[in-house]
Amino acid sequence: MEQRRPSREMKKIADKERENDTGSFYDSIQTKDEENLLNASIDSVTPQCKDPKHLFSHFVKGFLAVFYLSLVAVAGIVAYNTINVYVESQKRPVTSITYKEMQVYPAPGIVIYSSDINAVFLSCGHYYNDIVEPPTLDPNHKNCTFVDISYPNPYFPERFRKAVVFRGPTKLQKKEILFINFSLNLTARNFSGIEYLLFPNWYGFWNSSDKAKFIRECDINNPTWTFSGGMLTWIKLALTETYYLDNSRDSEFDVEASMVKYNDPRPPSEKMNELFFVMFQWRDKFITEAHLVTTVSPWNTIGVLCGVFLTLIKAGEFATKSIKWLVKARRSFQDQRRPKR
Repeated sequence: MEQRRPSREMKKIADKERENDTGSFYDSIQTKDEENLLNASIDSVTPQCKDPKHLFSHFVKGFLAVFYLSLVAVAGIVAYNTINVYVESQKRPVTSITYKEMQVYPAPGIVIYSSDINAVFLSCGHYYNDIVEPPTLDPNHKNCTFVDISYPNPYFPERFRKAVVFRGPTKLQKKEILFINFSLNLTARNFSGIEYLLFPNWYGFWNSSDKAKFIRECDINNPTWTFSGGMLTWIKLALTETYYLDNSRDSEFDVEASMVKYNDPRPPSEKMNELFFVMFQWRDKFITEAHLVTTVSPWNTIGVLCGVFLTLIKAGEFATKSIKWLVKARRSFQDQRRPKR
């Protein structure tokens, strides 16, 4: 019995040593496998990826791609905004005001509808330097150019309107004044006032073959004003010319009227006929020119769109080159990963 015990103990010690040797063997194999896998993963990386210069090049190309995409987005926004602003500017033109200095004005036409209230045209005359002589009530004192006109009423065709058309003042430096005098029987109406209108081209009317039609068109297209009886009405004229986008032109008068009471020296028996006095004069030496213009011209819009299109073309070229480079890089990477035969 005593001789068997040592053999058993020796056997146990041998088994433990054998187990330790086997564990260290497996550990060494596992460590070698991990080293082999790491070396394989390092070898599978392309040499270009290992080079810092190539990494920087890839980063720059990626940044440029994002930058060009941003340019394309901005170019699209700019193109849309430019077209939208141009369309809105065509819908809503702005007015540019200039002043044209005149030494002599073109003669305006003055249409007075005295016959509407049965007023009688008494006298007229041209005066200068703001000096007006006492009015002459003699019907034969008519020192001015005028034309009697009758035409169908544009709003009541069955009726006719009668008017007297006068040639207006022209000599600004001499302060020319056109003085006109009418008379009205007070028993005709409860309220007394004579209507008139203005048009800018007297010679267009004077040379017209159909003067009645000319005045009828002026009656339709021009505003009218009124001056009252028993007073001297001093009317100062200012002209505004409007130029539209289609190169057409329109003229409009601005009227400033001031009234002065007339101290009638006639005997009471003659005061039954009310007197009308009116004077026409240019206010100043400037014609107001209003030009309707657009804030965005077509050439500016075309220039911006050309820049946008060039940006899109360059971005397309860069995108094409980038795609080709990516395809080439992917193929090169796949070829390097394939096992060699």
